Amino acid sequence: MKAASRLLRRFRLDSRASAIVEFCFMGMLLLGFFGGFAAYGLALHAKTGVIQAAFAADRTASIECNPQSPGYSASWYSDAVAAAKQTLQDQMLMLSVFQSPLTTQQPGAWYVLLSCNGGEANAEVQYNQLDIFPPLGPILDAGHSSGWSFYLVSGDQLPTE
Repeated sequence: MKAASRLLRRFRLDSRASAIVEFCFMGMLLLGFFGGFAAYGLALHAKTGVIQAAFAADRTASIECNPQSPGYSASWYSDAVAAAKQTLQDQMLMLSVFQSPLTTQQPGAWYVLLSCNGGEANAEVQYNQLDIFPPLGPILDAGHSSGWSFYLVSGDQLPTE
């Protein structure tokens, strides 16, 4: 009878230990699952901000770069870059350096490519997003993904006014 009692007590202690292991395993699994969703939401927000910044830069360039337009400005390039920067800041994206993310892996690096030829204004905005969940780069069809960051690119094309 004593042996059975000891054996029963041992099984009860073993089940407590397995409950702790199961709790820790499920806790880590759920933390990764919800953390991945949060990181995905932040990356989609950044992608939307880059799209809006490309449109803002292109809209400014399409108004100001045409010499025949009443809204012509010789500083159309810097005005378009400022419009993109303001849009990125309004979206609360962390901006670090104005340098092409193709040449640096610094999170927050951003760059604007502009052209105004043949009655069309073209703008492309590049932004290096911090990646706290490494599979996000390929999922979002981002550009080059390296380490803890990937860059987002958006372009826009409008006729000059």
